[in-house]
Amino acid sequence: MDWYVMNGEQSILEKQYSHQREIQEKGNRLIARIQQQKITEK
Repeated sequence: MDWYVMNGEQSILEKQYSHQREIQEKGNRLIARIQQQKITEK
Protein backbone atom coordinates (compact mmCIF):
# COMPACT_ATOMS: atom_id res chain seq x y z
CA MET A 1 0.00 0.00 0.00
CA ASP A 2 1.27 3.46 -0.82
CA TRP A 3 2.35 5.63 2.12
CA TYR A 4 0.27 8.57 0.88
CA VAL A 5 -2.87 6.44 0.75
CA MET A 6 -2.29 5.14 4.28
CA ASN A 7 -1.55 8.61 5.56
CA GLY A 8 -4.72 9.98 3.94
CA GLU A 9 -6.84 7.24 5.44
CA GLN A 10 -5.22 7.81 8.82
CA SER A 11 -6.17 11.49 8.84
CA ILE A 12 -9.77 10.66 7.84
CA LEU A 13 -10.01 8.17 10.72
CA GLU A 14 -8.49 10.68 13.14
CA LYS A 15 -11.09 13.26 12.13
CA GLN A 16 -13.90 10.76 12.65
CA TYR A 17 -12.56 9.69 16.04
CA SER A 18 -12.04 13.25 17.25
CA HIS A 19 -15.60 14.07 16.14
CA GLN A 20 -16.94 11.02 18.00
CA ARG A 21 -14.91 11.99 21.07
CA GLU A 22 -16.39 15.49 20.93
CA ILE A 23 -19.93 14.08 20.77
CA GLN A 24 -19.16 11.72 23.66
CA GLU A 25 -17.87 14.60 25.80
CA LYS A 26 -20.99 16.67 25.07
CA GLY A 27 -23.15 13.68 26.00
CA ASN A 28 -21.25 13.16 29.24
CA ARG A 29 -21.65 16.83 30.18
CA LEU A 30 -25.37 16.63 29.43
CA ILE A 31 -25.76 13.51 31.57
CA ALA A 32 -23.87 15.17 34.42
CA ARG A 33 -26.09 18.25 34.16
CA ILE A 34 -29.27 16.13 34.23
CA GLN A 35 -28.03 14.15 37.23
CA GLN A 36 -27.17 17.40 39.02
CA GLN A 37 -30.69 18.73 38.36
CA LYS A 38 -32.21 15.52 39.77
CA ILE A 39 -30.14 15.90 42.93
CA THR A 40 -31.18 19.53 43.46
CA GLU A 41 -34.87 18.72 42.81
CA LYS A 42 -35.00 16.17 45.66
